[in-house]
Amino acid sequence: MPGARLQALISIRPAGDRTPLEHAKLVERTWNHAGVWSRRHTPDKTFHAILVRETVPTEHFHLLTHVAGSASLTLLRCALTGWFSEPGEVDVTRASQNIGYTPSGKIKSALGYITKERTPQAA
Repeated sequence: MPGARLQALISIRPAGDRTPLEHAKLVERTWNHAGVWSRRHTPDKTFHAILVRETVPTEHFHLLTHVAGSASLTLLRCALTGWFSEPGEVDVTRASQNIGYTPSGKIKSALGYITKERTPQAA
């Protein structure tokens, strides 16, 4: 669905120590699970998402994705907490595409947050 809003911000901070290869496999498995979930729970059966990996302060990653309404956001949150059962591993929030500024003058938006360490050429 062209133009689908990316309104779910997912942050995943996996518990335990993993090698880079193990972490990459976890990210791949999560990406595949999210794609299958999206095809089952969104009206247009498509998966639109942005994936960003970060290593500071610990290895974690974010997905910014499309979900169809509040009910689907709740279903997604339930699915993710089933995939990652340790407390604090998963945070799912409604992403805002509004652009604002933090007190320190940084641009504040969901897309800006997950692309904060990217070069200007990546935009």
